[in-house]
Amino acid sequence: MVSERELKSIIKRTENTLHFSKQGAFDEELEACETQEEYASVELNEEQLIDAQQTAEKNLVESEAWHNAEVQIVEEIEISHLVFLYTKVPVVDCDFVPFAVVRVGGSQSFPAETLENKFHGKYKVQYRWFRQCWKYECSVPTCFRPATFQFSPKLLGSSNGDEPEIDYEDSSESCFSFCSKQCLEEFWQQLKSRLSHISNRNSVYNRNCCDKRLQTKEIYDRFLLEDTVVLANQIEYKPVGWLRKYIPTLEDLGHCLRLQCYCERISDEGLVISDTSKCIDSKPVIKPNRDRSQRTFRSYPDDKPVSLEESRKQNTFRVLSYNCLAEIYTSESLYAHCPDWALSWTYRRHNLLREIFTYDADIMCLQEIQADHYEAHLKPAFVRRGYEGVYKVKSREAMGQRGKMDGCATLWKRDLFQLREQFAIDFNSAACVRYFSNPLALNRLMKGNIALVTILDFLDGSGSLCIVNIHVYWDPEQTDVKLFQVNVLMEELEAYLSQIEPYTPLIIGGDFNSTPDSTIYELMSTGTVSGEREDIQRDPLGLIAQMRLRHELNLQSAYSVRGNEPKYTNYTDNFVGVLDYIWYTPSQLAVAALLEVPSEADIVSPSEPSLPNHFWSSDHIALMTEFRRII
Repeated sequence: MVSERELKSIIKRTENTLHFSKQGAFDEELEACETQEEYASVELNEEQLIDAQQTAEKNLVESEAWHNAEVQIVEEIEISHLVFLYTKVPVVDCDFVPFAVVRVGGSQSFPAETLENKFHGKYKVQYRWFRQCWKYECSVPTCFRPATFQFSPKLLGSSNGDEPEIDYEDSSESCFSFCSKQCLEEFWQQLKSRLSHISNRNSVYNRNCCDKRLQTKEIYDRFLLEDTVVLANQIEYKPVGWLRKYIPTLEDLGHCLRLQCYCERISDEGLVISDTSKCIDSKPVIKPNRDRSQRTFRSYPDDKPVSLEESRKQNTFRVLSYNCLAEIYTSESLYAHCPDWALSWTYRRHNLLREIFTYDADIMCLQEIQADHYEAHLKPAFVRRGYEGVYKVKSREAMGQRGKMDGCATLWKRDLFQLREQFAIDFNSAACVRYFSNPLALNRLMKGNIALVTILDFLDGSGSLCIVNIHVYWDPEQTDVKLFQVNVLMEELEAYLSQIEPYTPLIIGGDFNSTPDSTIYELMSTGTVSGEREDIQRDPLGLIAQMRLRHELNLQSAYSVRGNEPKYTNYTDNFVGVLDYIWYTPSQLAVAALLEVPSEADIVSPSEPSLPNHFWSSDHIALMTEFRRII
């Protein structure tokens, strides 16, 4: 028979043989992680370690020592790491999400959300959310700090020992708590008004508190000293949630949140709760001011401001183009000016949807839409608002995990349009067809960008539209790549439009990552390339010389009808300029109104000098044009 001590020795020797000492380094790596994706990557690097442990456990079960042992080994399970994802600052009405790592048996570590599936329900992680409250809080509504003293005017007759009977409601109504003398002084006028109201109802209170003589500092200080009681304050924790994610409410405003996390193990004997739990505290809950300035919608050509509600006329429709900034590109180092809570997707998705829905577009061309976010958050929200849509992800590998890839989404109001046809133009595939024998060209041209083409029929049977949504490659030093993509787009569209109904209006919305002085703009607007612009001179592989670089689609930029493009559609620390456009065929469509690009004063401030910020959740500006069909 093997003793417990000998059995533990066997297990220890097996672990040492299989190099389970790596766990210490693994823990240090986990400690350095700040995002869920980083945790996942660490776990994937430990696959061999986990396989080795499973092999060791199997060998122990099969060994004679294991079978003869009369010792019951209980697997330890604990929360080894607990952090808040994205930010420590909770925002009212926005998901506040934690990430926990669970250690099982002292050596295996897993993200908490995968634990139940990995162990078939044997283990479960429980979450308990609490609102941190002080027993006495400052009476100033915007303060939320713990009170240090209570201001309570004396009752009439109390100095003579003759204390009258009082109404309980009035008694509590006359007591106010403050964190500092400064807050009391800030609240003084409201305080006098409230106490005066009480005095008018019940004569038992000392009306001196409302006396005008208290305007003098000497009498005010004496009165404050006489009617102030020092408070013995303490923290209280009120349970508010029991799920992994918590959505703060207005009741949480100004309070810190505490998350307690612990494990449960379901065994033959029943439920076993881990003796240990982890707790983390957030920063105070905030409710930022999101009331941005209203963008002006101006009619064309008379250039009169009209409201978004009033501008609609018969035979018109609105098209929106917007690069929404995918989460995978929101590096804190790139957007250091933006608070982490405002940069988090949990906040930005609400802000973006709120902005987009105010424009009330009939057709939307959205770029940098992350695949997992489209399915989980955006698509359901658009469907609820009466939109249908199609989505196409870029044709390159995801960044870390499934769904961590962006693409283009085209949406339309289902009470106005019906989808007839849709297809994607994959620029990687086009490169493979044209340069299959040139590996250098393929390596340079295959960037994963796509264009999404949809044919929409008006439900009233009055015609159709060809809508193209595109996101061109970003690098300003690779004009040859951008020209290749736009050239392929023009060729594909010319070939396709020649096969469908003649005179079908064409609209192309997207992020072209090209300024109005670029060769890309020249090709789009004139149908040809002069070869004189500076950017076209950068052609290291001689690819530009092999391109057709002309088209006969007769396109015009909607925002250029006033003579010039806007000052900017992209506003970051490193670049301010125009990159986004809505192109159309003026022979079938006319511009009826344009959504003005907001001024710099409306989009940035000294504290948030560029985009994105807590008002505007993308680094791009949305463009919208109201078109009138020419019949």
